[in-house]
Amino acid sequence: MAISNGSDHENGENSIAPSLQTEGAAVEVMDTIMVRPTKPTCRHLMYMSGVDQILAAAGPSRTILFYRGQVDSTAAVKRLEHAIASVLVPYYPMAGRLARDENGRIAIDCNDEGVQIIHARCDLSITDLQGKGFAIQPYFRQLVPMDHLQSSDSSDDALASFQVTAFKDGITLGIAVAHSVADGVAMWNFIKAVSETSRSQPLSIYPLHARYLLKPSVFIPHTVFLSPDSEEGTKTAKVAPYNGCEEPRRESNTNREVLQQRVIHFSREMLDILKKECLNTISNTKAGDFVTSFQALGAYLWKRLAMAQNLDGETGVDFRVAMDVRSRMIPPLTLAFFGNAVVGVPTPSTAGELVTESLGATCARIRRSINQVDDDYIKRALIDRENKDLRKIALSNVQVLTLRNGTGFHVFEAAEFGWGQPEAVRPPFEHREGEMTLYPGKEAKSIDVIVALSEATCKNFFSENLYPNDPLQNSPLLLPA
Repeated sequence: MAISNGSDHENGENSIAPSLQTEGAAVEVMDTIMVRPTKPTCRHLMYMSGVDQILAAAGPSRTILFYRGQVDSTAAVKRLEHAIASVLVPYYPMAGRLARDENGRIAIDCNDEGVQIIHARCDLSITDLQGKGFAIQPYFRQLVPMDHLQSSDSSDDALASFQVTAFKDGITLGIAVAHSVADGVAMWNFIKAVSETSRSQPLSIYPLHARYLLKPSVFIPHTVFLSPDSEEGTKTAKVAPYNGCEEPRRESNTNREVLQQRVIHFSREMLDILKKECLNTISNTKAGDFVTSFQALGAYLWKRLAMAQNLDGETGVDFRVAMDVRSRMIPPLTLAFFGNAVVGVPTPSTAGELVTESLGATCARIRRSINQVDDDYIKRALIDRENKDLRKIALSNVQVLTLRNGTGFHVFEAAEFGWGQPEAVRPPFEHREGEMTLYPGKEAKSIDVIVALSEATCKNFFSENLYPNDPLQNSPLLLPA
């Protein structure tokens, strides 16, 4: 397990501990411009689904791409400006602003006000960052816009913002998108469209603006829900209660404890070892069964975190991932669907169960939860979320491991804007212990995990003695923290 020597980072929403500021790492903004569509688009108020409404309580999606080489940042800004202006015609909601409809719900005012581009500079080296495995640094927050926003419901801010920062030997591109407007699939489709246009390539995907397809009043009349006691194929209007638990809310870190930001690189070989171990220890496997890299790695991280936290055996420790449901709905949504088409999928357990069971048993828990996400599950979840305010849901005391899974996005190809592919992709930081982001590594079929841990948990998490039967323990790729 290759671990970068990352800096510590304070766990405050809008502050960085002064002692953690890196000397000479100040980012200076040189220019800010607003980019509007190359031609007027149709102005209207666009409906936002219940999932969009829920995710308005979440902060913007923020990503940093690192490019090494002699790149003219001024020329890069110009290239982006022309490409974004063109792309905002088919992706016109991104040029709008959030507003309220007659019912007080958030909607998109498609008004062509535009997307922001920031041009900045930083007197540091991309090569130096690369030598440290692109470990998370405190100043990363200054490399991507929207750091001041804790939610995605602001009516004053652009829905998307790009920041080009010139380094001594390269640039970074920070991209921020209001989470209420787009999930990961939609965001990366938008980024890919900008990169294709910047290279004078035709768009491979044109967006489908049809958020109303997730509106219960639209799909309920056309959906067959089977009650538990109905005969197979019998149509019924009964809609069973949605049994999935709501997105958890937890208290923020009130004592402002410093969290250790770490990047862990899992090579293809390491992932193969984990998948093999899961298959060997899952009960009742049969020929043709397989385990995905995400399932195996998720089980490994969940199990290791529960061990490192030294929790009481009866403490609830849930695993949660936001699943893209485009292909799981009936009829399926196209990949081009632009909006939030995700459902939070919880996997419950206790700390005692995770510590004592095999890695395969933990993996099987995750698989069962994922496999239950069918059309009925999704539509009941959409009904449940249609008029729910996340901020009015009671706080949960359950410990939660939340994985933001970006491994399915072809980030290196999608982020080729004409100055080469990025060397790495990172979030600016992780907010809380138990939240992790997964991105593809530069090496084929590898995964980079970005995690924040308290000092005590971090020490345990990387201890060689933590996990006696760790399948990676004897791997030559396992490095001490």
